[in-house]
Amino acid sequence: MTTGPAVWAGDTPVWFVMIKDTKGRFKDNANWGEGWVWALFEAPNRNFNTSKGYLESCLPCHVPAKQTDWDISKAILL
Repeated sequence: MTTGPAVWAGDTPVWFVMIKDTKGRFKDNANWGEGWVWALFEAPNRNFNTSKGYLESCLPCHVPAKQTDWDISKAILL
């Protein structure tokens, strides 16, 4: 379902995180958009969001899940 790279086995080199933001609290932050906060954490520094912004780092892989509010886990069930 993904349009980008995916890791299926072995050590987890990255973590993708989405948190629903129904209040639109951080509209000027590049990692907030489409009703979500988007984050990418890499193994070398798990405390830092390395996303370049949701439009560049996150949304392209979520295109197939647009109809499920960008939630890939729901899109897989369709």
